[in-house]
Amino acid sequence: MELFLNQDIAASVLKMCTVDTAVNLGLAVLRNKQLRAIGADDRLWDALLRLHFGPPRAYVPLVAFPVVPELCDIPSWRADDDDLPQVARACKEFVETTLERRIFASMTVLRGNIGTIETLDGARIDCFIFPTNPSLRNHRIGAAAAIFERAGPQLDDHVEEGRPWAHRHYEASEAIVTPGFDSGADHLIHCIGPYWRMPNASVRLYDTYLHAFEEARRVGAKVVVVASISTGSLGFPVPEAATIAMAAYRDAVKGYRWRARVGFICYESTVFDEFSKARTATLDRFNDVALRSVGDDEVLWQRLQRSHFGETPLEHELRTLAIMTKQLSACDAFFDIFAARAIFEAMTVVRGDIGRISAIDDQPLDCLIFPTNSSLLSFGVGAAGAVFNRAGKELPAYLRNPEFRNTRWYVTDAVATPGFKAGVNHLIHCIGPSTNRPDCASTLYRTYLNAFERAREVGATCIAVASISTGSLGFPVAEAAVIAMRVYRDYVRAYRWRARLCFVCYEDRVFNAMQTQRTAVLCAFNQGTLALPLA
Repeated sequence: MELFLNQDIAASVLKMCTVDTAVNLGLAVLRNKQLRAIGADDRLWDALLRLHFGPPRAYVPLVAFPVVPELCDIPSWRADDDDLPQVARACKEFVETTLERRIFASMTVLRGNIGTIETLDGARIDCFIFPTNPSLRNHRIGAAAAIFERAGPQLDDHVEEGRPWAHRHYEASEAIVTPGFDSGADHLIHCIGPYWRMPNASVRLYDTYLHAFEEARRVGAKVVVVASISTGSLGFPVPEAATIAMAAYRDAVKGYRWRARVGFICYESTVFDEFSKARTATLDRFNDVALRSVGDDEVLWQRLQRSHFGETPLEHELRTLAIMTKQLSACDAFFDIFAARAIFEAMTVVRGDIGRISAIDDQPLDCLIFPTNSSLLSFGVGAAGAVFNRAGKELPAYLRNPEFRNTRWYVTDAVATPGFKAGVNHLIHCIGPSTNRPDCASTLYRTYLNAFERAREVGATCIAVASISTGSLGFPVAEAAVIAMRVYRDYVRAYRWRARLCFVCYEDRVFNAMQTQRTAVLCAFNQGTLALPLA
């Protein structure tokens, strides 16, 4: 270590070292009283920080490393010499960043199935993080379906009874914790990822991961397996999604010094490859700018303030305002209903063929909703046959892949697939009820409701809808039209859904019934009990 008595030589050696060697030498220097002046050289450590990690951090971490003060401040030296140089800020940050990077490096990316994995590096998994839909219900597709299958019927009951889907529609970036039931884990974290064409989709995806990690930390999870979010039916480009996932995990580590053992599990080889590349790239430039720093996470800081000091000032202000304006609620309700009616009135009913329609008032369609059977494979029959003809052979090939072929679909299910050559981004296949069911009316209502829910999830803005169950399933057209219009009215009232909608009717009898009921709903907009609470 005598060479290091010359600070120029010490600086040159440290700059030539790899990051691990530089930090090991740096710690040895810091613990040597004769060389302590090197630790006080802020410019040297700032240069090393930028060389090995990228720019310095832009925020103060929320949790300290207890080991760092011990390495940088030895009490016995202070007693002997009050003039001992203090360790530079950049030196402390270099050591801390190295420890953060080691935590990040312990994270693994693995190929596998979240529905069957039992351990991570030999340790029992106590938390699963996975993507789901805004209702939290089991749509029997993707990672969520695998989790529901391994968790057993108790999870379905918990979602249905503990938090009925109509009670609240969760928004993109939210993360919700439930018990693990029979999944083998203690906790399940359901994540509402963004559709990739949403405004600020990248920031929303970052927030989704960050909030999921915050929930995992809050429940004390030690071994966590994470499935890729938004890269399936929501269409997020995998390379970008992988970079965002790694940035969010890196920032959770940097902000909280979160030491849980984490593994990103990838079902598809393309996802595995991109996540592996993103992990390596993040390690190479560990401090490169993230989408947002933990210090800027407003939701996170509101949670901290609420847990330590009670309600936030904004919450207090809103509560006070609500009390003061309670007498205006009737007026507010009037204008809410007025706005919902205006949205409903923009909906049209047209005579036409869903196999040919391409636009609504010159606005190109981006989604088709149509009836089908429980296999989802309908050739040459009704509206489904028309949609299959316009979508081309890629659609049946897509539906024959194992993910769909091995899934049992039920009445009321609405399944979203790509549009292929149909000229739209999304197709929503709806399994309607037959008139023989004793609960056929409520079941048809739920089918339309699920279809609108899928359309909203994928971000559709211009949608053509074919009448459900009025063909071979024999549902009375007049009653079906009443249900269709009331479902749309209820959905608009609950969520102010502003997508452009058009009911496309191939037969005159269906067109006439839909037009009649549209007019009837407009004339008595509040008539009939809402099956959805107002949002």
